[in-house]
Amino acid sequence: PDELSRQFFSLVLWKTFQPLAGSAFTGNNAAIDLVTNQINAILNKISDDYTLNVNMDSDQLTGDNTYEFGVSKGFLDDRLILSGSFGVENRKTDESSNQNSIIGDLNLEYLLNESGTFRVNIFNESNDKTIIQNSDQSSFTQGAGLYYKEDFHTLKDFKAVQYFLDIFRKKGNKRYPIKRKRKQTPVPNVAPKSDVVLPEETNPPS
Repeated sequence: PDELSRQFFSLVLWKTFQPLAGSAFTGNNAAIDLVTNQINAILNKISDDYTLNVNMDSDQLTGDNTYEFGVSKGFLDDRLILSGSFGVENRKTDESSNQNSIIGDLNLEYLLNESGTFRVNIFNESNDKTIIQNSDQSSFTQGAGLYYKEDFHTLKDFKAVQYFLDIFRKKGNKRYPIKRKRKQTPVPNVAPKSDVVLPEETNPPS
């Protein structure tokens, strides 16, 4: 019950769970998460135009520490989203020395439709160095992609599937019928009526 209450208040106040009491990652990580959540709560109140956040992480297994600051901004009525982060990674190379390196991510995302289900993005991300990765791996990875994302509860709510099934449905049974624009008939150009010039009256010869 005590652990349940602790996790409940942590979720309400900082929107995240805390490490379980008695686990190997409780001490330092719990303190870092607590500080990070409080800082982010303050940053979220600074501006409505920008999204600011910090990320501090301590890996108990490798001894690596990372400190990042991120910012996100929307353009073109939030159809174009630019987000990035930069910081420092303190990596332990051996028992007596540490190595500091600059890390950072940059992501440019464009919403192809108003709902944002279809998106295209271009990114540059820092590679997370772990003990199971190849030591010759480069520091950054670049790429571009096109992806589709949709939230749904049942198959009937899955729009991508329903759009596909509408191809085989009759016109009256389609879930999402395509609304075609009515063709507008252009108004013909009517030349303005020219003023009629009456001939001048002439006096008959006497």
